[in-house]
Amino acid sequence: MGLPPERVALLTPLVTAVRSDLVRGGFNSNFDAPGAMPPKEPAADSIPSYLALSTACEAPVTGPQTGFDLVWPDLENLGRIGVLNHAQQVITEMKQKIAPVETRVAELKDDDRPTVFPFEYNEGTATPYAPGNQKVINAVLVTAGGRNLFADQNKA
Repeated sequence: MGLPPERVALLTPLVTAVRSDLVRGGFNSNFDAPGAMPPKEPAADSIPSYLALSTACEAPVTGPQTGFDLVWPDLENLGRIGVLNHAQQVITEMKQKIAPVETRVAELKDDDRPTVFPFEYNEGTATPYAPGNQKVINAVLVTAGGRNLFADQNKA
């Protein structure tokens, strides 16, 4: 899998030169593209790596993302670098803030839900990309009461 010329792989010399405490990737290509640092390699230099579940697209997602079930473990896992209690507090507070929204949204009729055209242009591609139902943006839209125009597309 090659990277478009606009993308830069996470190269080991760059990561080790800045003495990172953690390398977090949001896409599989951060670690598996030619020239990219394999996920296990930073551990050899005492730099842990983490591929976020909620944004890794195909890897952990088996169906539509309609809630934050992949975000919570991301926050908890990232909290394990030394701030686990804080991470758990953030998760609790986020769930408390989301709960009343979910209650109000549950009362909406389908016709009252706005249809949203989500698109991304941050992946270094030449054209914008419209995510389907397997990206976390779908969960955000559903939770907020909207409908992803591409919710019928079983893809990230």
